[in-house]
Amino acid sequence: MLKDRLFGATELPLLRLGLDAYALRQRAISDNVANAETFGYQRKQVKFEEKLEKLLNARDLRRTHEQHLFNLVNDMRELVPELEIDPTLSDVNDLSNVDIDREMSDMAKNHLQFTYAGHMARMFYELLNTSIKGV
Repeated sequence: MLKDRLFGATELPLLRLGLDAYALRQRAISDNVANAETFGYQRKQVKFEEKLEKLLNARDLRRTHEQHLFNLVNDMRELVPELEIDPTLSDVNDLSNVDIDREMSDMAKNHLQFTYAGHMARMFYELLNTSIKGV
């Protein structure tokens, strides 16, 4: 119970999900880059932010009950990043639908997102440590 209150009612579960999604996306981008010249290869992509946005838009985020935010975080635990195949055809590459420039851009963006989420998680644990031990 205390564990759920301490860690479940915070942004930590969402940060964990984000870190999982960014790690999966990094692997997908790496596969895409490695197979860019492989005939018939179809680009992989990760769907996470779209699912999160759909969940948030489906909710009325006004706090009408003291447990409201806690329940929202519990619902977010059910979000799982999904790896999908991109069926679109490429204008750039005749072998596969991988555009190296797009992949490099996605890799840089993903790196920033992963770094930020990791920083936020570290800050949470540092604040928790400070609150337990004191200054």
